[in-house]
Amino acid sequence: MENKITLKQYFTEIKGILAELGRDDLADVMQSRIDLLDKKSANRKPKAQSDDDIQALEALKAQLSADGDTVTNLIIKANLSISTPKATSLLKPMVDSGEIVKEKSGKSQLYKLA
Repeated sequence: MENKITLKQYFTEIKGILAELGRDDLADVMQSRIDLLDKKSANRKPKAQSDDDIQALEALKAQLSADGDTVTNLIIKANLSISTPKATSLLKPMVDSGEIVKEKSGKSQLYKLA
């Protein structure tokens, strides 16, 4: 899967093209759009987790092992009624911090203790 190009990247590329064409007035407009995106991004607050999310995460953590398992199996073992994308989003901060490891096994992603 290739990386998606962000709006900021598009604006930056357009600004460069406009500057090469000598259209500094339009390049300034693109810069102002980039500045607005930066300001919006800086003001973004992380989403607070609900009590249900915290309980689901604790249940998923309890099912993690050193052998690893798929998200679907973790959900079943924890007896949760949440979707696979929801469980994956709950586990993502732990993967980012290094508490758990996500590795590819065939077509599946295995989550296991670090």
